[in-house]
Amino acid sequence: MNRTTEVATTDKVDGQSLGAFLRRVFSNSKAEFLSQHGGWWHAGNGNRWVLLVDGQIAGYCAVIPTYLLVEGDKTPALWWVDLVLAPEYRGLGLQTLFDRKIQEAANLKLGFPNQLAAKIHRVHGWGVREDFTTMLLPLQPSGVKSIKRAEGMRGLSLQSSAVFLTPWAARLRSNYGKYIPQSARKIENPHPETLAEIFVRQKNNLPLTTFRDAGHFQWRFLDAPYRKELDFYLAGPSSRPTHYLISRYVEYENIPAVRILDLTGDLNDSEAIKDLLSLSIKDAVNRGVMQVTLLATLPEIRSLAKSLGFYFTSKTRFCWTSSDIELNQALCGRGHWVLADSDNDSPE
Repeated sequence: MNRTTEVATTDKVDGQSLGAFLRRVFSNSKAEFLSQHGGWWHAGNGNRWVLLVDGQIAGYCAVIPTYLLVEGDKTPALWWVDLVLAPEYRGLGLQTLFDRKIQEAANLKLGFPNQLAAKIHRVHGWGVREDFTTMLLPLQPSGVKSIKRAEGMRGLSLQSSAVFLTPWAARLRSNYGKYIPQSARKIENPHPETLAEIFVRQKNNLPLTTFRDAGHFQWRFLDAPYRKELDFYLAGPSSRPTHYLISRYVEYENIPAVRILDLTGDLNDSEAIKDLLSLSIKDAVNRGVMQVTLLATLPEIRSLAKSLGFYFTSKTRFCWTSSDIELNQALCGRGHWVLADSDNDSPE
C-alpha cells in the first residue's frame, strides 16, 4: 500500500494535533514550551517542520537561524534541533525526507548531538567533536539535580559524595557571600546596542563564535518569554564596558539553579571574566541556588571555571556539516560556544 508523505511547516497543521504529537514525543514541559513559544524560539513557524504520512503527523524537527563569526566574517548557519519520529514510523527510511529538507535549507548546519546522534552524524559525513565540557558548580551538593535523580548504586555513590562535599560547599558559599567585585556590576535594563558594542569591539580577537549584533540580543534575551528570569552583568569601565555575562535563574522540580547563558568580551582578560562569574555566583548564593551551570568550550575558560569551584563536568558534543572546505576546517579549530546557542537552554 502506497503512503503519501510530505514535509510541511507547522503553521500548515492543526495546532491541537501538533500539541498532542509534541506531548507524545517530548516531556510535558518541553512540549508546552514549544506549543506556546516555538515561533519565537525558532524565529518563525516556517522554521519548524512536521513529517506528514497520509495526513497524520509522523515526525517533527526544527532549525534556529543564526550567524557565525568566522575569521571576521558574518556567515549564515542553522542549528538543527529536535529531530524525532513517532515510534511506529521509525526504521522505514522516512528520516531521509527531513535530511533532504535540511540539506536544501542552508550550506552550514550545526548541532549539539547526544551520543547516538553523534554516531549517526559521523556515518553521514558530519564533523563531530567531543572536546567541549559542561561544568557545574555545586553550591548545595545534596540539591544538585543529577544527584537527586540518581538511583541504585550510582545514586548511593553520588549521595555519599554530596555528603563529603557539604562542608566544602558551605565554605564556598560563605566566601562568595563576602565577595567584593572589582568592576563587575549588575544592570537592570540593558540596551541591546550596549551588549552588541562589546562584541563588535572584540570580534577581531574572538575565535569562531555566534555573531552577536543588537538584533541577536533583542531576540534571544530581551524578547524571551522568560525575560524576568534573566540577569545581566557588565565589567570594565562604566563608559566603555569590556565584557558582559547573561544568566538565567530557573526552578526545575523545585531545584533552584542558575545557568550562565552567555559570557563574552576580551577572552584574554581572565580577571574580568573571573570578576563577572564571581559576582553572578554571589547573587546565586544569596538566592539559595543549588547549582550553577556553564558551557566551556575553550581550555582557558574551563581552567578558570575549575578554579572557581566548577568541579562537576560532563562531555558536550558538537557537530556540523558544510560543502565549504574552509568552513569545515574552521569548525575544527577554537570555538567559543555558550548555553544560549542552539537549544541548550530549552526545557527538559
